Amino acid sequence: MGFSDKQRAILKFPYMGYDALIADGAVRSGKTSVMSLSFFLWGMGNFRDCSFAMCGKSVGAVQRNIV
Repeated sequence: MGFSDKQRAILKFPYMGYDALIADGAVRSGKTSVMSLSFFLWGMGNFRDCSFAMCGKSVGAVQRNIV
């Protein structure tokens, strides 16, 4: 199964020159997953020897939504 058109747009976002992104859509549409992947790919492609964090309201929320 591939990415939807909206998910592909999220993956392209870091390279489009905008400052913000609002992801709107149904529950379980893959917004969190694809935004996490986009952030990870952007960070790995643009920085070296840096640390990043993925944050949430709780550790459980991060584990459920991202990991």
